[in-house]
Amino acid sequence: MAKKFDEISIEASEKVEEAVTEATKRKTGRQGTASPEEAEERARLGITRGRKGTRMPKLNVALWADNYQYVKTVSRVVGVSMNDFINQIIQQHSERHPEILQQALDIMEKIKE
Repeated sequence: MAKKFDEISIEASEKVEEAVTEATKRKTGRQGTASPEEAEERARLGITRGRKGTRMPKLNVALWADNYQYVKTVSRVVGVSMNDFINQIIQQHSERHPEILQQALDIMEKIKE
């Protein structure tokens, strides 16, 4: 015996509701909130997607046209994103000149006193 249109419609609606419920459970099940240690580690490694509380600090920077073109071109040639390229430049500079940060921190400490 053939099913009536209303019966098919009800079955389809129930299946859609089940699928949406399952998808929602899977999505929220993976999210969760990261512990402070996990958030710090994920930020350090640059893998912050998919976990609450693991956002990386952001900085909106306006570059001179020449600097922008340099970053854009060289990052493409090297095969990394512009963001990663700028992070690498800052990392290299800070490793070569660790005394600059210490001097700046000392100055800021003296200003607080």
